[in-house]
Amino acid sequence: MAAPKCPNPQCEYFNRTLPNTAQVCPMCGTPLGNVVRGSSAASTPAAPPPVAPPAFQQTPAFQSAPAYQQAPPVYQPSPPVYQSAPPAYQPQQPQVPARPSAPAAAPGRPSLKLIHSPSNREFPLRGEESYIGRRGGTVKPAPEIDLTGLPNDQVISRPHARIYWDATYATYTIIDSNSRNGTFINAQPLTPGVPYQLVDGDALQLGKDNLVQFTVAIA
Repeated sequence: MAAPKCPNPQCEYFNRTLPNTAQVCPMCGTPLGNVVRGSSAASTPAAPPPVAPPAFQQTPAFQSAPAYQQAPPVYQPSPPVYQSAPPAYQPQQPQVPARPSAPAAAPGRPSLKLIHSPSNREFPLRGEESYIGRRGGTVKPAPEIDLTGLPNDQVISRPHARIYWDATYATYTIIDSNSRNGTFINAQPLTPGVPYQLVDGDALQLGKDNLVQFTVAIA
């Protein structure tokens, strides 16, 4: 007769040969069939293997409903800020310096100007002293009363005469600067280097033959 074996498939001794004298499985206690006792063996039908209880399944835990989540705000792009175009480039016109005007006469000193008889051009005295003559040559600086370009200006010397205010006698004075063709007041020639008083209305002549004449205006 075959040796007994554990019929329980869940036992560690399942289908494992056990001693002939064993009536139950020493591991799980399942009764054994075909047990041999002593020399005589009784034929005992094998008990059906015990049915294992179903495995306990844990009831799933209650799951709460998901919390309500507020939808994220919809992104609203800011409208673009438009900047006005810069003003169009306006080229600046070069500033032309104004011609300096004759300085005003000091308090108590009248102004003087020479009026060219044929053309009525006016030549004011600038400051308390002015030289009369023409530009050119080695004479520098140019005379304050520049007569260059007048008709017959060739009779005018480059340093011809000097007019200045004499504060001692409160009068304007003219001195011939040793000119080539001479200086005349009311048709009278002046001695070079000697001062002569000027009076309003005097006729001033530079050079001979009455080619360049002025009227003295003092106001």
